Amino acid sequence: MSPELVGVIVGGSIGLVTAALGYLFSWFQLKSTRAFDLRQAVYVEAAGAMAKSLDFFSNVVDLNIEDSQLATAVHPVSIAMYKIHIVGTPATIAALSGANQELTVAALDLMKRRTLLRAAIEAASATSDGGSEVEELQAARIELAVT
Repeated sequence: MSPELVGVIVGGSIGLVTAALGYLFSWFQLKSTRAFDLRQAVYVEAAGAMAKSLDFFSNVVDLNIEDSQLATAVHPVSIAMYKIHIVGTPATIAALSGANQELTVAALDLMKRRTLLRAAIEAASATSDGGSEVEELQAARIELAVT
């Protein structure tokens, strides 16, 4: 083989390897960017859903709002949390599960208090003398709003 042919083969091989490494790096970078974009979209959606879920806690004390309307405030949050389980790390999922458990316990306690308050209001409105009972119920409603 002539030295020129060896130079062409070596030079072409170097160019081919350089191009292959460049494409490989670009592919890994694209894959990483897509994964980051997916995580970012899911986390932003979850943060928005969590912010909207505060409506649930503020609306629990309003007895004019039906329970079904309160449930619709919780549904988007649940969907967003399930999406985090797809893209989250084990530590993120563990933290989310712990927070979700605490929020669920608090929501159930508030709904129980809401039901008891409604029953007490209905019982007070059924009696003929409800003056002092109404004041007690208003105090209970304030207590529900505070806790």
